Amino acid sequence: MKKHKLFLIFFLAISVIGFSQEDNSNNPSIELPDFVIVGKQTVSVKKVKKIPPDFVSSISDEFIKPSYSADELKIQEVSAPNLERINIFDSTNVFFGSLELGIGLYSLPVGSISYLHPFEGGFVRGKAGGNYQRAFDENTERYSLNGGLDFSYIFPDNISFMPGSHISLGTEFKTNAFKLFAGEDPKEKRTINSGNLLFRIQNLSSENFIYKIQVQDEITNLSQETFTENYLSLNGAFKFQSDVIELGILTKFDRQFYSDSTDKSQDNDLISIRPFLGIKLGKAARVRIGFTFARSESEKSNKPYASASIRFNDQLSLFAEYEPDAILFTAGKMLRENDYFNPQIVSAIPFIKENSFNVSLKYEYDTYFQLTGGIKYLSGSRFPYFLSSNLKGRFEIAAADAKSISAYFDALYHLGPYGAFYGSLEFNDIREKSTNNFLPYKPIIKSSLHYTYYFSSAFTAEANLTFHSARYIDLDNNVEISPYLSPGVKLNYNISKGFSGTLELTNLSNNSNYLWKDYKGIPFNLILGVNYNW
Repeated sequence: MKKHKLFLIFFLAISVIGFSQEDNSNNPSIELPDFVIVGKQTVSVKKVKKIPPDFVSSISDEFIKPSYSADELKIQEVSAPNLERINIFDSTNVFFGSLELGIGLYSLPVGSISYLHPFEGGFVRGKAGGNYQRAFDENTERYSLNGGLDFSYIFPDNISFMPGSHISLGTEFKTNAFKLFAGEDPKEKRTINSGNLLFRIQNLSSENFIYKIQVQDEITNLSQETFTENYLSLNGAFKFQSDVIELGILTKFDRQFYSDSTDKSQDNDLISIRPFLGIKLGKAARVRIGFTFARSESEKSNKPYASASIRFNDQLSLFAEYEPDAILFTAGKMLRENDYFNPQIVSAIPFIKENSFNVSLKYEYDTYFQLTGGIKYLSGSRFPYFLSSNLKGRFEIAAADAKSISAYFDALYHLGPYGAFYGSLEFNDIREKSTNNFLPYKPIIKSSLHYTYYFSSAFTAEANLTFHSARYIDLDNNVEISPYLSPGVKLNYNISKGFSGTLELTNLSNNSNYLWKDYKGIPFNLILGVNYNW
């Protein structure tokens, strides 16, 4: 225990001068609004109460459910905006409050409310929502409640104390209640409660000194079962840069506090430290070299790190990276990924990325149009995956020495004469090394498409499609579940200023969709709604 306290003090000392990449994949719920696009381009908006740009770090890795975004290319230090808010302030009608209500074949009802209060240098935003899903088969009903509060403030550049620094605070909670309808007792209830807290202070706009310090806490527990996890993550940061060189260090310390039905408490931690040296080759190229020291309770890794980026012109950029590291997969994170996971079996699995390569090519045209494509290779020991438990309707986590090859393509077209489009396509080949078999529940093809067309200032239509190819559910690759296909349409009509009606159709093809064995997803659903903005 004394060793951990000494180490925590050492980590915090480094954090004051460290810089770390933010892993949004491990924190998908907290959404601090993004108003910066890429590089130094900013959104041109109608002049209202000042909303400061919100800088966010550029890349995240996710291995249980891999995803790649249009900002995968790390030449810029800031990310592309959240797609859902890409048009939040470039309209002549600016609203800060929103109330949405709906009722459908299986949604009885669904609703959300949010309000953003801007002030000089920042904003405060509150949000809450809920949904009750009527049963489409016996015992398939469920409900969820959520809420949160976000705060953001940027210090002015002309003051002596922390000029240009950005402080962000985000909190969120969620309750998800349902029945294990594919289990031994289909009426058995499960309620997952989760809460997130994120505090971040950073300055990414300084000419010579860049820093970020981030504290993130995730709490997950089950109401009907004895399970609680508190996952604390500290990321710290420093980078000094000149016209030619940059020198910095990335630090990460993750700590899991775990207790379950056996009345045992077990803590797991992981540390990663990466010092690096960068060389700028003119204005269009950059090379970084460094070393990554990663350690958990049972695993450790010491590997070199290298990256290179080239901007050929204003439209075309290339990025390549070799980035071995370590990730701590915990029971609480797995439960957030799979509602039917049994978290009492394994408290945590440290995954060592022994080899990790990523090559990305990005093409940008004008402010909002970009294409990104790339290839990613990953191999390591104790790669986690889901499989069916001996308990019917439950899932466990297992680990294998595995390798993954992924090709991905993203396209983003925003508010041109043909509307707005976002699409992602991924080809994932994730196999166990010894048998060369596919890991369970890893689709080879994943795609997400979203297209919006503005017929007039009053009428908007959206079309979307989610697709996962067939997946094996066992490591021997003898049994698979059918593809997941869910097309949808949403129509919006502005009745008057701030008031609109919506019609949403989901799973238009009425497919029997399964993300997990025996747990059928919701069939075709129709939702009528009203929105009021002020």
